[in-house]
Amino acid sequence: MAGEALFISEIFREVCEQLKFDLGQDGPSWLRDLARLSRCCWGFSEVALDVLWEDLDSFKPLLGLISPSVLDTSFGDGETSSALPSANTSNWDRFDFYARRVRTLHYQHPANEYCHRLSHLKPGPLLPLLKELYWREPPQPQSLHLTSTLEFTSFLVPSLVKIDILLNYYSHPGNELNNLLRGLPLHCPRVHTLYFDNLDPTTSLRFLGAFEHLQTLQLDSINNAPIMRSESLRGLSQLRHLTRLDGLRVSSTITQGSFLPGFSSLRHLGIMGEDTPGVNVLLDIIPSTSLKSLDIDQMDNPTWDEYVLTLNKISSKGSSITKLNLIYGGFPDVPAPEVIADGLSSLELPSLTNLMIWQEYDRIYDSLDKTFTPESAVKMASAWPNLRKLRLQYCSAMFSVESLGVFVSQVPSLQHIIVAGCFETKNPLSTGLEFSILFH
Repeated sequence: MAGEALFISEIFREVCEQLKFDLGQDGPSWLRDLARLSRCCWGFSEVALDVLWEDLDSFKPLLGLISPSVLDTSFGDGETSSALPSANTSNWDRFDFYARRVRTLHYQHPANEYCHRLSHLKPGPLLPLLKELYWREPPQPQSLHLTSTLEFTSFLVPSLVKIDILLNYYSHPGNELNNLLRGLPLHCPRVHTLYFDNLDPTTSLRFLGAFEHLQTLQLDSINNAPIMRSESLRGLSQLRHLTRLDGLRVSSTITQGSFLPGFSSLRHLGIMGEDTPGVNVLLDIIPSTSLKSLDIDQMDNPTWDEYVLTLNKISSKGSSITKLNLIYGGFPDVPAPEVIADGLSSLELPSLTNLMIWQEYDRIYDSLDKTFTPESAVKMASAWPNLRKLRLQYCSAMFSVESLGVFVSQVPSLQHIIVAGCFETKNPLSTGLEFSILFH
């Protein structure tokens, strides 16, 4: 009976996937095992081949399927082709037999145009059922030129649902890149996930609003995201399926009055590299009450009043937020600890379970004589009654043993706490504390 079950394609596919997962860390052994399975009998062949070819780290295996009589391929530091098949070649059936199984391609662009030339010689797309494309530019001092753009377009098909693009640090927008980005929604209308890294900050983002099915968008993983202007943000705000948005920066000319309600499905927002007024404008124009998670990264040196205004705007997003990460540069003047406690407790988020507040610039010595009182600890605890994890990093005032004990006792849900540079000790170089709460 067990042997018969393997002939059920869904069960056999799970076996192949498990084989791939279990042996994936052991190099090519899983590849050999799946290849053997695909040859052992006709009933196993299709499923084993699908799993074997569904995820490629290079286009090279597919080039090897073209007969040496029509394609003499040599690979050096990059992937280059010294001869390509002629337009009347009838040798594409074998290539298509495997290429139609590829669902994910990880591609390191080698700065030549062989795939683009190949796509012109082959009838139909190179990878007709590709779903995920991970495109990596080499770290070389050259801009994204026409060759790279043409190479990329060779893989654009309607079946794509995820595109992840990492450009080199020397890439510049230019007409080729802007034209490519503008045409992406037309070539790949089903895309629901987009990741970009190292896009030039001046790159136009108007094309994003044309992805009707977009659910996840990351504009940059570091503080270098393109600036989003009014028309781009307006189009993005009307995408009904968008649930996650990271790396957002906006033009300083954007005002709340020029926007209709939008971002109706947004659950996570990541703002990066903004000054305090920019953060506040963004919070004003995103009225979503569905927000569950909010990251504000690298907010530059706000005044205390600006900082409290931001906390109040976060509170206005209301009862739905469960996770908040707030990273900022520090204050020109450190206020009194009771003022700090009042400001932090103004962040009233009753559903909050995870909170990180991190001041990037170490100003421990400005905080040594500023200690939270037990009354201040009660105020902060009442603002976050369902907190489970707390991390405070150089928050401009210290917890004493007494005030920390009061805070912990007032938040029965608290499970883990880190106070780095925020715990009063006799040694000014040792002001950090981390512990888990097992019994409360």
